[in-house]
Order: sequence, then C-alpha cells, then structure tokens
Amino acid sequence: MAFLIFHWNDVTVYEAKNKLTAAVLARLFGRFVFRNGTDDDDETEHDMMQSLVEYLITHADVLIDENEAELLD
Repeated sequence: MAFLIFHWNDVTVYEAKNKLTAAVLARLFGRFVFRNGTDDDDETEHDMMQSLVEYLITHADVLIDENEAELLD
C-alpha cells in the first residue's frame, strides 16, 4: 500500500499536465483500497474513504517513512 500511495503522490507532481490531483486519484481508487467486501455503495462511507486516500496521497512524505517502505518490497 505504501508503494501505491507514494506512486500516486509522484503522479500529483505532474498534475498541471496530467490533471490528476490527489482528489481525482482518491475518487478513482479510494473504493478499491478500502473495500468492505459488499456491493453496497454507501455514499457516506465512500466519501470517507475518498477523503482518507486523498489525505494519504497529499501527506505521504510525512506519514510514511520511504526508507522503511522500501524494506517491505
């Protein structure tokens, strides 16, 4: 998961060209990162997952030690 978050953080560096902001990436991938195992599409739950993924992407450098994450590869 750390790899994905760092990758998405790197993608946002080029958001002026690719239009992929942290919010857009979170909207696209948030429900796949935190699946609850049902097809129930609770809008509130989806919004919370999206907000959490957006926060993780935006603050990846502070929240995750990149050196430790590389050890997990």
